[in-house]
Amino acid sequence: MGGDLTVAITGASGRMGGELLTAAADHGDVGYVLAASRTPGNVPSGDAPGAPDAVVEDSALGTALDEHAVDVLVDFTVPDASVEYLRAAADRG
Repeated sequence: MGGDLTVAITGASGRMGGELLTAAADHGDVGYVLAASRTPGNVPSGDAPGAPDAVVEDSALGTALDEHAVDVLVDFTVPDASVEYLRAAADRG
């Protein structure tokens, strides 16, 4: 990671969420990755491939969006959760 974009990925503890984390970590335009999950302990950490810069429980996503000035939210969850995450992002512009 070395770019200017700050990316938040929801559903980060799932199989596809892990793929998204790895893709973001490998993308040259991404400089910071925030992961949100119902089960944050299942998100890769430390030196694991695709480990994000920060992990939050999904209920804290709104606060994390404020703290990290996220440019892009990538949601890979279920429809009910998507509505909540998109509302949190929309409330922050």
